[in-house]
Amino acid sequence: MSAHPGRRVGAVAAACLCALAVTAPAQAREVVATGGDSGRRIVLARGDTLRVSLEENPSTGYAWRTARRPAREVLRRRSDRFVEPAEQDPPVVGAPGRREITWRAVGRGRTRLTLRLVPPGEGRPPERSFRLKVVVRKASRATCAGRGRTVARNGAARVWRRGPAYVGEYRGCAFASGRRTALNPHDGQVGDEVVLAGDKVAFMRGDADNMHWRVIVRDLGTGRLVHSGRAHLADQVGDENGGPASRIRLRRDGAVAWLACVSIAKDDSYCAEQEVHVIGTDHQHRVIDVAPIRSLRLDGATVRWERADGERRSAPLS
Repeated sequence: MSAHPGRRVGAVAAACLCALAVTAPAQAREVVATGGDSGRRIVLARGDTLRVSLEENPSTGYAWRTARRPAREVLRRRSDRFVEPAEQDPPVVGAPGRREITWRAVGRGRTRLTLRLVPPGEGRPPERSFRLKVVVRKASRATCAGRGRTVARNGAARVWRRGPAYVGEYRGCAFASGRRTALNPHDGQVGDEVVLAGDKVAFMRGDADNMHWRVIVRDLGTGRLVHSGRAHLADQVGDENGGPASRIRLRRDGAVAWLACVSIAKDDSYCAEQEVHVIGTDHQHRVIDVAPIRSLRLDGATVRWERADGERRSAPLS
């Protein structure tokens, strides 16, 4: 018999709790496809939602119409709506919004769907088309049970680390697919903020010398890279514990915003000035303000932030 039976029982209990912490049944997720995804193959589990979000401007008369409907026994349409553009200051006349159509995966199988941007009037050819191949599989009980310390987790995905912070091996996994994705191959470093929204993950990754940092967004369901943008546009400012980017904010469709420190106070006690960065579903990387910033958040299709002097600002996030 062990000289320390209590310690042995505690170790067994801890192992059981660890297993429970990383095991999760497949949970319904929402997969968002935008204009740049045309031609892709989308893999869903039964119960998932597919949302297609495409830019549309009613003031031009052009509108997205379904040209090829997916098989009803595989995908069933839930909604079709136009999302008004976010408020801008000053207002922009004729600003485009988005056409959003959602389907629910109801049965196993393969199907296709096609949308066309149709001009006003009769008999005129469409300006362009959007196509997807969709595969729906039986919902699984993927565990994503990689060994290591969990650094981020929600109902759709888990990210864990093996080894020390920043320089250890980081991996992510979506419960619905069980696919595992390396987040920092080739000895890259990972910053101290790892953010999940659905099965999308956002984090800051640097090279082995901790000199060049980028904010990365990946789809853990497919493993594909969604966005990659320089963490800052000014000269490198940061410390050995995280680099220049902070307060990363992520939306389920992969749109992301963050702050980048560009000026540190004389006593090195705080960041005196920051850039506000955004990358929307249009994949455009923009810096929309440079000032001392108190807070940052995403509110639907709008990014909102507050300057240190109390001034509140907002901008559309495509």
